[in-house]
Amino acid sequence: MHKCASVCAALVMCLPLGVSMTHAARRGGGSPVNFPEVPGFVLTTEERVYEPSNLWDFIDGAADLFVSYGFLDLHIAYYRSNDGAEIKAEVYRHDTPENAFGMYSQERSPGLNFVNVGTQGYAEEGIVNFLAGQHYVKLSSNQTGRALQDSMLAIARKLATAIGQSVTWPKALALLPVEGRVPNSEQYIAESYLGYTFLRGAYTAQYHTTEPFEVFVIPAVSDSVASSMAVALAEVNRLTPSTHGTQLIRDDHQGEIAVVRNGKYLGGIVRCNNAPVRSKYVEILQSSLR
Repeated sequence: MHKCASVCAALVMCLPLGVSMTHAARRGGGSPVNFPEVPGFVLTTEERVYEPSNLWDFIDGAADLFVSYGFLDLHIAYYRSNDGAEIKAEVYRHDTPENAFGMYSQERSPGLNFVNVGTQGYAEEGIVNFLAGQHYVKLSSNQTGRALQDSMLAIARKLATAIGQSVTWPKALALLPVEGRVPNSEQYIAESYLGYTFLRGAYTAQYHTTEPFEVFVIPAVSDSVASSMAVALAEVNRLTPSTHGTQLIRDDHQGEIAVVRNGKYLGGIVRCNNAPVRSKYVEILQSSLR
């Protein structure tokens, strides 16, 4: 481990999170991002600000996915130490906290090492990613080692403080059943849930009781929109839409889907072949979607 990296990490960890020294990055468009100064590192910000029209220049393979989640702009900064260590900070801003969560949820998985930063973050060797309000922030380093990893996590926490947004989860996640839910499996699917273009804005989670299955909830903008999605799901599977609030659909691609509709909410249990378990979760959804 480099001596300089150890000193830098110690300096970062001792600095108050509310430090006021920042660089405001706002070159080329977008909203400003205040990147905090960090002792032991030289801070530089990229002049170019990425927007939906040019995000492909930075992340060609993933740009479409980010844009589908209401991506607005990306600011980038670099923290460099004297011994050649570099930490890159990418701050992606989305149009809503729900879409920021959606993009974050696409890149996390239940088995990661979760850390207390922003709403939630996770750390792997050379990486710290976290969610904070409308922002999805990704930090990466060009070297590995405990000292540099500690510095990166400290920078992440200072950056979350500088962003200064709410660290609450989307309210719709509370509609998903708690019992049997796999921790940190929740996702927000903005488009084409289950591969159907008419199913949009789905909150999902994985469950495991006697077998693994999935539960989803879609808070539609109105009763009629929720009804039209339920009708479309039945009709695409060559079924007469139910006039009641529930219907069991044997989907050609997803297997059995127990659909629950109440007012502007559409929910369901996917790929649960255990009839008593499926019925239990139908009842839970019927209660939570009132």
